[in-house]
Amino acid sequence: MEKLYGIILDRLERRPAGSYTASLAERGLGHVARKVGEEAAELMVAALTGEGVAAEAADLVYHVLVLLAMTGVGLDGLNAELESRMPEARARGVKEQRWPPRPG
Repeated sequence: MEKLYGIILDRLERRPAGSYTASLAERGLGHVARKVGEEAAELMVAALTGEGVAAEAADLVYHVLVLLAMTGVGLDGLNAELESRMPEARARGVKEQRWPPRPG
C-alpha cells in the first residue's frame, strides 16, 4: 500500500497528462469524496453477490488513499489512528477508542 500511496503523491504533485489521479484532483475533494462513497457501495454489492470483491476493495482503497493525500491526513495519519485503537496501544496508556467509533 505504501508503494501505491507514493505513486498517488507523485501524480498529485506532478499532475501528468492522462493521469486518472491527477484528473481526480482537478475535480476537487468533493468529487473524490463522492467517488469513495460510490466505491463503497460497489464493494457492498460485490460482497453480497460474491463477485468481484477484491477488485472493488482495491478500487475503494485507491480512492481512500487519494482522499487521505488530498486532505493531508496521509497514510501515516491513518496508521496512527489504527494503531491507537489496538489493545497494545491501550496497554501503553493510549485512550481507548470504540471499534468502529460511533459517529458524533
